[in-house]
Amino acid sequence: MIITLMVLAPLGALIISSISGGQNTQNASRQTFLGTQQLVLLGRSVLLAVMAGAGGTMAGLVVGYAVASRPANVQRRMAIGLMLPFSIPPFVQALVWIMLAQMFGLSVHGFFATVLVLAGSFWPIAALLTWIGLRQSAVNGIEAARMGESRLRAFTRIELGLIRPHLVTAFLVIALFSFSDYGVPSLFRINTYPVYVFSQFAAFYDLHSGVMASWPYLLLPLVASWIWYRKAGVRFIQSRGFGFRSCPRVFSPVFRSIWVLTYWAAILVTLGLPLTVLAIKAGHFQTYWTAWQTAKGQIGMSAMIAAASATLMALMAFPLALGIQGRFAKGSQLLNLASILPIALPGTLFGMGEIYLWNRTQTHWIYGSATVVIFLYIARFLPFALRPQVVGLAQIEEGLLDASRLSERSSFNTTWRIILPLLSASIMAGWALAFMLSLQELTGTLLVVPPGMETLAVRIYTLYHYGAGQLVAALALFLVALSGLMFAVLTIFHQWIQRR
Repeated sequence: MIITLMVLAPLGALIISSISGGQNTQNASRQTFLGTQQLVLLGRSVLLAVMAGAGGTMAGLVVGYAVASRPANVQRRMAIGLMLPFSIPPFVQALVWIMLAQMFGLSVHGFFATVLVLAGSFWPIAALLTWIGLRQSAVNGIEAARMGESRLRAFTRIELGLIRPHLVTAFLVIALFSFSDYGVPSLFRINTYPVYVFSQFAAFYDLHSGVMASWPYLLLPLVASWIWYRKAGVRFIQSRGFGFRSCPRVFSPVFRSIWVLTYWAAILVTLGLPLTVLAIKAGHFQTYWTAWQTAKGQIGMSAMIAAASATLMALMAFPLALGIQGRFAKGSQLLNLASILPIALPGTLFGMGEIYLWNRTQTHWIYGSATVVIFLYIARFLPFALRPQVVGLAQIEEGLLDASRLSERSSFNTTWRIILPLLSASIMAGWALAFMLSLQELTGTLLVVPPGMETLAVRIYTLYHYGAGQLVAALALFLVALSGLMFAVLTIFHQWIQRR
């Protein structure tokens, strides 16, 4: 019911609206569906997504391998370092490279710049999945392969095979995110399919053309899901973690040292360099004070909306995770699929859906307030709060729950005293991910944010097009600081819970 109301209802309303638009609308939709320009843009966007997915996965493989090869007491800190670049959204990464080029009197734009920035924004996904896969791989098999094969053959034939489900997952996720991204291509002045779909609605307010042009957003997630289930699904779902122990690997210590240097280089390029460039561009302290005075309302509103959205998502995700993880629950597989597909859908599609669903006289109290923005974030990012809980439930030993049932504990008692404490880390991880994504969301927010109201991400994007470079840099640092502060608070809180 929650998935239907919050996620599928806006999308279903758009489809019904497009189908029932009359003969003229159907003719226009036919042109939008099969137009030459659209097919060219679609091919360009697919190529961009594949290249960004491949680049991000390769970078993440190297960095994740470096983390897994370190001693157990170092892995946790390095894993936290992998998550820090998520505090900088992709469109801010694009702004950083534009500002850096301007400092040297250069101009950066085009297809390959877009690929590099998208791969540089999403590589931590591949790094985290690689690290998890290496921790879960069979160490005895790797040691046996090392004795009977060369280092390179043991790596390519044994080790990469063991973590293939995680690499396939990383590639598909990064490729889908890159395909649906609007901010980076628009800033680099490259016309891609998401830019075209956004302009159909934002510039011309053409709902039918915008919806009909969005068919690849529905087709590609289905194709990606089929590939994932064929190449990775069962092995990825059934995998189990083994804690923060050091994993012996096939390469020599010299190679592992080189890969650790790659880890620090990746952190430097995607975290240290952007922060440095933004600080240099912002300049004097007075710029930060001016930025605060002119945008403190947007900063406060963004934090409150993101926190409210993340909290609601965490609450909604728990019963959904229980339903999905129930092995014999009726419709659990269908619910699982419905919870995954929205991950690949763009903010433009959800934005149009929220507008069509709530832009009515009877629901103006929703459409004319921040509520519509919260609904947008829940519809788009609920799966990100849900998946950590699903994975966390899969890690709970079935015998523990069976013992609780045999002791005649009530379902409420089992949930409150056993499941929730064991799931606390997953709940917090999902909350933090939902908060950061909501705080950084741009495309859908540009469409649905009510007049006179702005989020911090929208403020940054709008000011950039007016040439306010110093203010943009200062506000971008505020956005990063807010994400980083929330991440630090949750990390400390999680460590406090573990000590108790």
